[in-house]
Amino acid sequence: MVSSKPFVRDGSDISNGSDDEDDTPLLSRLDSDRSASNRTRTAFQLRIHRAPVNQKTTRFGSNSSGKQEARPSVSHDEPSHEGDTTVSDTVDWKSILGVCLCLFWIHCQPSEAYLTRYLLRDKHISEDDLDKYVWPVDTYVALATLLPLGFLAEIIGYRLVVFIGLLLREATRCILIFGSTVPEMALMQGTYAWASSTDTILIALAFMLVPRSLFQRISVATVCAQHAGSLLGSGIAQVMADRHPDRLVDLFYASWACTSIGVGCFLALVNRPTRPAPTSLVSVLLTEGWHATVALTRKLYTSATVQQWTLWWLLGLSMNGIILNYYQTQFANADPNAKLGALAIGMEVFGLIGALSALGAAKFSLQHRSSVVVIVLTSVVMGVCYLLAVHMWQSIYAVGAFNAVAFGAALFAQAMGAAAVARAIGDDPRYAVVFAINGTLALAWAAILLAVGSDRDWSTNTYYIVAAYNLFTAAGSAVILALILKRFARF
Repeated sequence: MVSSKPFVRDGSDISNGSDDEDDTPLLSRLDSDRSASNRTRTAFQLRIHRAPVNQKTTRFGSNSSGKQEARPSVSHDEPSHEGDTTVSDTVDWKSILGVCLCLFWIHCQPSEAYLTRYLLRDKHISEDDLDKYVWPVDTYVALATLLPLGFLAEIIGYRLVVFIGLLLREATRCILIFGSTVPEMALMQGTYAWASSTDTILIALAFMLVPRSLFQRISVATVCAQHAGSLLGSGIAQVMADRHPDRLVDLFYASWACTSIGVGCFLALVNRPTRPAPTSLVSVLLTEGWHATVALTRKLYTSATVQQWTLWWLLGLSMNGIILNYYQTQFANADPNAKLGALAIGMEVFGLIGALSALGAAKFSLQHRSSVVVIVLTSVVMGVCYLLAVHMWQSIYAVGAFNAVAFGAALFAQAMGAAAVARAIGDDPRYAVVFAINGTLALAWAAILLAVGSDRDWSTNTYYIVAAYNLFTAAGSAVILALILKRFARF
């Protein structure tokens, strides 16, 4: 996205203030804006029921006021693109290409489908050690790092946070190839989890590069880039594993090469965001206190669209994350000699179909009610597929098909949800913070379920059943929340 200040750093310079910055305390501006909003309505807020925080341009990123309803209300529709003075029609296509290429190559990992087999056979690590000491590190480190990285991106800049994550991806590849002990593999899971958390920041950076009219397309493009890379990686994996089944380490060298290409694409093509980032919430906390910080954060979640999708992140996307940890085990239970690369290809094809389908639903997604429809339908489809996969677990074809359909539905919802949330938070472009908060909620719930499952020795099929019921709960909760919002506000 291009603003009137086209070359401001992605957060590091903004925090120092600008010529237009207002030093009036945030809470005082909130009170004055409430009275001003009863007298003024601009073209930008014609469809908004709650005014932005600030009436004039301030360091918090708001530049106009809107008429406030007398009764409590929640914003249901996204802001109109007309009057959006924060960006122009100019798009940094070079940086967008760099983001997509980076996502493509860092997710093109031929070794991914054979990681467990490699650690068991080549590194001589027991399955019990993997379950107790290696795999859990991923969830806990991701949970501990995702939210701080969202705040850090606003302080030191999106690009620097992403670059650190890319270096950790390089470290992950080195440990996998040259390490051999359980502590080293646990460290590998930690570096990988931290690096994966920065994917959220990289995607948020993509939204900083385009106007709101392109949010749906950039959301689909980033999801497709990740899974197109995974698709190519799965194909390479199957070819290499068929030709040299005893040389699994070659797959990890190939993954290292792909990761390095992704780092190169990021460094060569991705510029600083052309849309100025708002003052970091950490700076707000230090200068204005907790009350102002909480008020500003709450403002990001006043939209009914954001509330609906946050609920789905918690109960829906978290279940997709859990299943991605266990689907290979379900494949192995159905057929120990299954071609994992081929099955991964099928999963990624359905995922790409799901993500691309979000492009066709772009106009449909502009209305708040459409979020409810998408959440309900995708949650039900995913839940039913998980239950059917459990019911027919002895057939590798049935298990593969149901997992693939559920994966496609999840990516469709993910692409729709990211675009809807980015549009709904309006003129305060804290995409990294909102995505990080929602992702942290999902990881926290997943970590709780994984801890309970580990304590009670849940089987793989039990995780599938739990995921299905969580998804049905997400569908029901979306309907209930919509009815509540309809009762207390305009819907």
